[in-house]
Amino acid sequence: MGTVGNPMNTTNIIIAENERDSPWEPFSVRKGFKRGQNIVSLFRGWGLISSKNFKANDWSQPANMDFPKIIKEIIEVHDALFGATAVLCPPVANSVRDAGYDTVEKFTEWILTPPAGQKPHLRPNQVDIIVTGGSNNNYWSMGALGFNRCVEIDKWR
Repeated sequence: MGTVGNPMNTTNIIIAENERDSPWEPFSVRKGFKRGQNIVSLFRGWGLISSKNFKANDWSQPANMDFPKIIKEIIEVHDALFGATAVLCPPVANSVRDAGYDTVEKFTEWILTPPAGQKPHLRPNQVDIIVTGGSNNNYWSMGALGFNRCVEIDKWR
């Protein structure tokens, strides 16, 4: 995509959450909605970038990757203008959970803990984690996207 361009940075994108295979509560539930409600979550920002090749040569074994550390390092350099959103496939999300982060809130708290003597540059409400996709590819992305609001779409029917 770097050679021919990435349309996700110039057009709208849609990310379907994989609630079934996610190790955590669905994003909409974390935002106060009930399980099973049909919700669209709106974000604003700069789009997504692929993190597939970030500091890794072998993605065949997600157990060998320190995904929590890698995600934290990327978020630490994000501009605070919009916030940061991580879009993880189920194997990567499960790897994060297996590293001791059984809730997104615990993971976010750890991500935002700065090195000694520094202040965090993002607040907890500026970091979002969404699980999407299947389990046959260890793909994930990061973006300078900030959550705007959720809208219940059942009212549109």
